[in-house]
Amino acid sequence: MQTETSLSTKLAAYKAGFASRVAPERVAMMEGATAKLKETGIEFSAKKAGDNAPSVNLPSAKGDMVSLECLWKKGSVVAIFYRGG
Repeated sequence: MQTETSLSTKLAAYKAGFASRVAPERVAMMEGATAKLKETGIEFSAKKAGDNAPSVNLPSAKGDMVSLECLWKKGSVVAIFYRGG
């Protein structure tokens, strides 16, 4: 029998693992950046699950500009934002 793990539990485990394998100053930097974002109140104005996304043009994985509106006409869209490393 397979049991499902909640997203909260998975995120907590990931965070604990991250903290154990990354230099303490990196962990502090990430926690500081998160705290600064929270201080702005951005989380209250951010899109929530089920909200409509704005119609924008974004680069595809290949670097081509793609209109989200055109993609929506074809079906569901998954957008992934990678902040870099």
